[in-house]
Amino acid sequence: MKDKISVDKIKKNIAGSKQKSYDVRVLDVTESTNEDVKSLAKQGAGHGLVVISDCQTAGKGRRGRSFFSPAGCGLYISMLFEPNGNEAKDMVLVTTQAAIAVSLAIEEVYGIQTSIKWVNDVWIGDKKVCGILSEAVSESGNVDYVVVGIGINVIKPESVPDEIKDIAGYILDDPDKNIKDGRSRLAAAVIEHMYEMYESLPDRSYMDEYKKRSIVIGKREVYGASTDAGENKKEGLATDITDDGGLVVELDDGDIEVLHTGEITLRTV
Repeated sequence: MKDKISVDKIKKNIAGSKQKSYDVRVLDVTESTNEDVKSLAKQGAGHGLVVISDCQTAGKGRRGRSFFSPAGCGLYISMLFEPNGNEAKDMVLVTTQAAIAVSLAIEEVYGIQTSIKWVNDVWIGDKKVCGILSEAVSESGNVDYVVVGIGINVIKPESVPDEIKDIAGYILDDPDKNIKDGRSRLAAAVIEHMYEMYESLPDRSYMDEYKKRSIVIGKREVYGASTDAGENKKEGLATDITDDGGLVVELDDGDIEVLHTGEITLRTV
């Protein structure tokens, strides 16, 4: 079933009173929707800007990785958020909100249960279906705005790169099982959930939903990094997630560490 994304289809699935709140732009192909948003922000676009592309030729993942973004298969969407009085320490939680928004949207549109692997990957079963990359832009010395890029694997493509074949999952393995305007409906649900949650950014009320969906709490974790000096890995039991998104790990010697995004590489074992 052909599933072309369009502004009209997206706006049709956004509550009427909210439609004018979002500046939604849809492209057939681009290098990176995150880069598009940053460019448009420099030209004066503001809070509520949303750029979606059917295909990315230089999709960006975390830690400099590329994000596989074939045409007709996924939802590649970037949104702009201005601080609007929020402090920098709160703005980092926009990424956490994005994971929740994607989880809720997939379940609402496709009726498929999802979970979240700390810190911001959305899973179906034991496969990753969504990656999130947030970029804070500061030109004034403060956080001027944050760009949240979301890549969701909706329909399994005919060919998948070998390096992600064993870890990438898809909402639908069979394109014939797609629903009418599925990707546009998914985009609308993600947009609404993201901007609605953003209004409650400082109060952390959404963290209960995040923890409920976590697949790491109660499991042993190996974390750390490989350096020139060798492996620097630790192992412990993930016991909780703090209200600022930190993963609480109890080490085998009884010590407690709180891990934050950007500090470590985490994998569930």
